[in-house]
Amino acid sequence: MVGSPNDGGAMSPLGRTLVASLAVTCASRGLNAQAREHTCTEAGPAIRRLLQTMQEKERNVGLSAAVMHHGRLVYSEGLGFADLEHRVPVTPRSLFTVASTGKAFTGTTLAILADSGVIDLDAPIQRYLPAYHPPGSDSITLRLLAAHLGGVRHYRPAERTTEFLARHVNDVMDVVAMVAGDSLVDQPGRAYHYSSYGYNLIAAAIQAATHRPFATVVADLIFRPLGLRDTRFDDVRYVVERRVRHYAFNDPITYAPSTELRRVPDFDYSYNMGGGNILTTAEDLVRFGQAVMRPGRLSPGALRLVQSEIRGTAGGTNWGLGWFVNPDSAGRKRVHINGAFVGVQSALYVFPDDEIAVAVIANTWGIGAVTAEMATTLPSEVAQACRDAPPR
Repeated sequence: MVGSPNDGGAMSPLGRTLVASLAVTCASRGLNAQAREHTCTEAGPAIRRLLQTMQEKERNVGLSAAVMHHGRLVYSEGLGFADLEHRVPVTPRSLFTVASTGKAFTGTTLAILADSGVIDLDAPIQRYLPAYHPPGSDSITLRLLAAHLGGVRHYRPAERTTEFLARHVNDVMDVVAMVAGDSLVDQPGRAYHYSSYGYNLIAAAIQAATHRPFATVVADLIFRPLGLRDTRFDDVRYVVERRVRHYAFNDPITYAPSTELRRVPDFDYSYNMGGGNILTTAEDLVRFGQAVMRPGRLSPGALRLVQSEIRGTAGGTNWGLGWFVNPDSAGRKRVHINGAFVGVQSALYVFPDDEIAVAVIANTWGIGAVTAEMATTLPSEVAQACRDAPPR
């Protein structure tokens, strides 16, 4: 890799202390479970058909998918092109940006820090970010922000202009100033209002509480302990080997639909470190998904924070810390996250009772992508193909 890696270098004392809450699952338990349960190694052809159907339907340029079952990687494949102009194929090691799927990394980091006593989920946000003090914000907490209950706005229409997307933000603390003067859109704690800015406030609070760069903390607590060797925060200023290009059947700025495939510029998402600036592979995503299945990689307390819904006074949110936690249509327990932006579609679906994790990523905003079928329906169909596979 050429450029400036941002994984923080050697692990800090903080990282060594808190990695205890990401202790490796007991080896004997894992081996016994794999001996008892068959894995869906025979599901490959069915999974491939599902992916190819979606690829053809949306005319996506490139797609990567991986499936883990009972702790074993049972499927991993790339379809199409990472770089259409140069005919570079997608491989399992192609690096994709994953948009709001990155919120799961922020939320899981927050859960580890809260369970370790480093950060208080229910303290006023001003304990960590005194510069953030809009009227009525005294009751905003990190727990509320994680479930999009903070009353913090999302992006305004036409806010993300070409100029906005070309600007590099050097420090997540600088994002606080972008919303510090804004009025809240609702009373904190009342109702769900999706907000990527809320997740960047979480990232800034993590940095303040740990006295370390946010990206370094995530690397110490998530990337390295889970062996996510191909996962990092993106920085478009640097050359990164195996990073894919992005495409769309819409205008990259106005989002107007197009029948002609367009090349998406290398936008700088550094303004969204806490909400969606992760560069990763499908294989690393399912490895990450393993951590939120059951205690072991996460402590029981941190896992409860991830898997438990946070409700507002006006109703539910379907969010734990960083993840959707609503069951599927059959009532199965499900922990999942997805993301989309121009040139990106991604999803990570985890079914703890089945021990199935599915990741799908595309480098294209395809035809009809507005339905979110690729990032919602497809992962569930892939998981079902795994369930339906005959024992080997």
